[in-house]
Amino acid sequence: MKRKISTVQLFRHIVQFISFILFSGLFIMAYSSIKSVVMAIVNGTFSIDALSSDIAIMVAVLSITILFGRFFCGFICTFGAMEDLLYYLSGFVLKKYPNINQRVDAALKYVKYVILFALVAFVWILGVSLNESYNPWYIFGIYSNLSAWTSMDAWISVGGVLLLIIIVVSFFFERFFCRYLCPLGALLSILSKVRLFRIYKSAERCVGCNLCDKKCSMSIHVSAYEMVKTGECINCMKCVDVCPTRAISSNAQPVVAGTIATVGISGLYYAGTILPPQMASINSTVEMQNNTQSGAYIDGTYTGTGQGFRGDITVEVTVVGGAIQDITVTSQQEDAQFFNRAESTVIEEILSSQSIDVTPVSGATFSSNGIIEAVSNALGKDVISEKPLDEEESTQQEESTNETEKSSEANSEGGDVTSLTDGTYTGTGQGFRGDITVEVTVVGGAIQDITVTSQQEDAQFFNRAESTVIEEILSSQSIDVTPVSGATFSSNGIIEAVSNALNLEFENPNTTNAQSGHGGRPNKRRPSH
Repeated sequence: MKRKISTVQLFRHIVQFISFILFSGLFIMAYSSIKSVVMAIVNGTFSIDALSSDIAIMVAVLSITILFGRFFCGFICTFGAMEDLLYYLSGFVLKKYPNINQRVDAALKYVKYVILFALVAFVWILGVSLNESYNPWYIFGIYSNLSAWTSMDAWISVGGVLLLIIIVVSFFFERFFCRYLCPLGALLSILSKVRLFRIYKSAERCVGCNLCDKKCSMSIHVSAYEMVKTGECINCMKCVDVCPTRAISSNAQPVVAGTIATVGISGLYYAGTILPPQMASINSTVEMQNNTQSGAYIDGTYTGTGQGFRGDITVEVTVVGGAIQDITVTSQQEDAQFFNRAESTVIEEILSSQSIDVTPVSGATFSSNGIIEAVSNALGKDVISEKPLDEEESTQQEESTNETEKSSEANSEGGDVTSLTDGTYTGTGQGFRGDITVEVTVVGGAIQDITVTSQQEDAQFFNRAESTVIEEILSSQSIDVTPVSGATFSSNGIIEAVSNALNLEFENPNTTNAQSGHGGRPNKRRPSH
């Protein structure tokens, strides 16, 4: 006869279900918030106003972990809840589960600390870019929203494949990812070692049945301890429930502790995701009121569109007195838990800096880049104000123009490439994240081949631009081609690089928008062989 579910376990599963409905992406945001704060401190850019949402979530998760242990993992984390559900369902199919040797289990548990160290060292401190599509958490966060299942595209990624592997393994091994791979779990494990909440075992009452060991979600040998101190414990309370002699107990009511943890984290979660957009609006208004300098844009209201993760993001940009006065998102299809963080931070930074050269929000890069691209699209080159140049600027522009004319004498003017000298030429253009460098091969006076030799763009945007733009330049034998919608930064960077290699005239909107009329790049043409 099966044992009835205890009050504690019933409460835990209810909390897991509510967490999944209300804030399924909280575990992603908890990790990203800690990362954002640490990176800001390391880079010397820490600001309470800019990081208010991240600080709120980080304080909630870390402080409750220090006080009560890993209740976040056992009660609130929806990724862990998914693993619990999968393991429970497998019980209807599997009669016996495979076992992991005790020594192997102990060794594997160190893997998550290695992963945490690598992420902190290379991504957080050194700033190595890691695309969100490589993260199984991110893919899980996307598909936790029912509306996302209309498209299977996210599964076709590194993160999607990793998530599928985790799902399959979770049928056979309880909490496999939590035990061995979770970097957030590794961090919380370290902090929970000093917790006030403890689980005790009475040696007098213990009959050595080892049911506590068999039932533990994290494969902890509870029977070997008089007090469970290990940070691996996620406070699931299964060992307490299964003990037939009540030899195992806790020093506080887990329902009370779990409730406090849940209310505390969820309260600060909503403070971190709902309040910042309002604060951002107030801060941005104050910033714009204090900005008395004339900007570089023509007054008016402009509409632009950028590519987010799920589709187009459309914004309205209002320019007053030559400066960007307001940015309003009029339509988008993103997931709220990611988009809200990107919207408040990115728009505030664009308004305060009067530039699209801002950093995407960690953990919400797709939405961030979509907003940035939409603003850039709205403030195209036709919106740039033709401000009078002072004498020094006029002289510099004239010299730059003369140099460009001299270097272009070997070729026809504009986009005509019908009389090129055979050879291989190198050129560089400005993309979204940095330089894009190409090699252009000319044979028989025509462009024979274009190869990208280096670039720093996001793959999901650059790949779309590269194949289309290069094909169109080759087929038309002209740089007068249309940038790919949703990948305009990368498109313009490739076009500029080709024009730079062939000494053709091209004004890149990327640099124009970001720097109010940036001039051309030094030519890197290599003599033909």
